[in-house]
Amino acid sequence: GMDIDGSDVIVSSSNISSCGCGGIALNGGNTTSLTRSRNVIESADIHHFARIRRSYTPGVGWKGGGHSIRDSYIHHSPHAGILGLGNDCEFNGNVLESLAFEATDTGAWYSGRSWVNRGNIISRNRFVKIRNTVGMHLGFPAVMGIYLDDMLSGIAITNNSFEDVQVGIFVGGSRDVSIVSNRFLNVSEACVKIDDRGLNWRSDICRFDANVTGLLAQQLLDVNFLF
Repeated sequence: GMDIDGSDVIVSSSNISSCGCGGIALNGGNTTSLTRSRNVIESADIHHFARIRRSYTPGVGWKGGGHSIRDSYIHHSPHAGILGLGNDCEFNGNVLESLAFEATDTGAWYSGRSWVNRGNIISRNRFVKIRNTVGMHLGFPAVMGIYLDDMLSGIAITNNSFEDVQVGIFVGGSRDVSIVSNRFLNVSEACVKIDDRGLNWRSDICRFDANVTGLLAQQLLDVNFLF
């Protein structure tokens, strides 16, 4: 695959395939100062990756701020297509197809566990054939087109298409999420699924106490948030 760590990098019209692990690792920008990397991946064809390490080796693994992943085709891999964390990134006009077919509790687009990784936009993408095909291990079909895990917040999801998926969008305890003008076709479980895990079984990572022990609260300290 390809490993990018910097700013103002453009990857255009590339074909990346048959990788043992991930397709592109993308890092840049600064999530504390909200400095944008201005990195761009565009018009890429990323497919048949994660051939050896079958999970958590996405087509695009991203970290940092201000990336743009657009107009790319990411397809045919057993786990996530786009996975990472950061701020102010744009995911526009991509097709994610035939992903997460060996997985549960994941999504074609996945990020999670943060109140501070905000400002990301997911728009005009197509999610096609996002289904587990090898059997469930959690007792329910937990494969999503877009998965906002464990209170990931501040996301805009607009004008996307979900076709032949188990769950379209899963909002796992998040806040400040905008879901507007999306299209759902042949969804077997739920178009949009929302839970309140931060108030009950996942409240441990939300905890504000004298020592600020909750993971999400610690992240706020890391970016100099004033309580």
